[in-house]
Amino acid sequence: MARPIIDAVIDALRSDSFAREHRDRRPLHLPCEPGQAHDFSSLLSLDQLDAILSRGALTPEQVSLSRGGALPPEDFTKPGTLLEVERVVDVQRVVELHSRGATIVVNAIEEHAELPFLLCQAAELALGLRASANAFLTPPGERGFPRHWDTSDSFVIQLRGRKRWRLWASGHPLPLAHHSYFDQGEDRRERGQPLELELGPGDRLYVPRGWVHEAQNPGPETSLHLALALHPHRWIDLMRRALARAEADPRFREALPPPAEREPERLAARFTELGQRMLATIDPAAEVDALSRELLASAPRFARGQLASVVGLAALGPSTWLRPRVDLRYRLSTRDEQLILDVPDHGTLELPERVTRALRFCLETPRFRVADIPDLDADGQHTIALRMVVEGLLLLDEAVEPGT
Repeated sequence: MARPIIDAVIDALRSDSFAREHRDRRPLHLPCEPGQAHDFSSLLSLDQLDAILSRGALTPEQVSLSRGGALPPEDFTKPGTLLEVERVVDVQRVVELHSRGATIVVNAIEEHAELPFLLCQAAELALGLRASANAFLTPPGERGFPRHWDTSDSFVIQLRGRKRWRLWASGHPLPLAHHSYFDQGEDRRERGQPLELELGPGDRLYVPRGWVHEAQNPGPETSLHLALALHPHRWIDLMRRALARAEADPRFREALPPPAEREPERLAARFTELGQRMLATIDPAAEVDALSRELLASAPRFARGQLASVVGLAALGPSTWLRPRVDLRYRLSTRDEQLILDVPDHGTLELPERVTRALRFCLETPRFRVADIPDLDADGQHTIALRMVVEGLLLLDEAVEPGT
């Protein structure tokens, strides 16, 4: 059931209308379709959140509390028992402060819960960016944070209860990670009249980075929402890569002229010359490809179900059902009549170019039998299926990850 919900989130973020009208520009409110609220709530339940908090040994970086502003970690932590952990979250204290109105925030919850993990992985694969997810549990009538903006895009999914939002365009659009809302002058914080809306279970909201917002639980029920934080690559990232490459050229390391020789025209001419030379050293398409490869390589590779699939290979036959990993990341290219398959943390696999259609079928077909693999005889079908299971690209249908 979770897979269609994950697809619904991703499809909304990669639609043509979203790219044209909302991405980097303005919020998008997506009301829940009738009957879908329960489906979205399956992404993270209150019981799962309770289980995560009850595990112990969580750090203040993983769990934080806020009530109109962040609470100091000393209010809800205790000394750690391990040498490398100075302080850990005191769960009893967290529950007590929550009962008094504090919002509980579980950061990077994809590290603790499978469906948020799959959602983040799907977003990274489909959108070519980095994604993480935070969970917010807010008591009735409370507001966790003061008015602010974030330096990442947010895609909010309301899971339980309600949240009332107010959003403003910012005088400082598209901030970078080191920018702060609270360092901006009053005239640069928010502009115009606020957009006001209320989210109920299953409703979603896209908030571009830099849009000022505040949210409050109107009650009477506790509110739980998941915020998918999206960190896209930006044009400034390409410029930084160009600057890094320029450091290898000694002309960029020459000293500036002394004061007597700093005529504006000469400075401008030399600066323009070096700028053109710097731009000539970078291939934008190649650098974007490099950014994509770095993102690809950062993905965790071992999927739940892979070990059981490998153990079950003894029974692999023409009627065995297979499917690709839910979070599968790869890149396909050709070189010297060889098919090159780039896989995270694995380098590359080289296969004969003649198996291109068979390989694409295996990677792109949601569920299939070994005998369904096209363009290969029975031995070839068995060989490619065996190799792709061992490499962790395919899973036996009986050993797939939850959420599919």
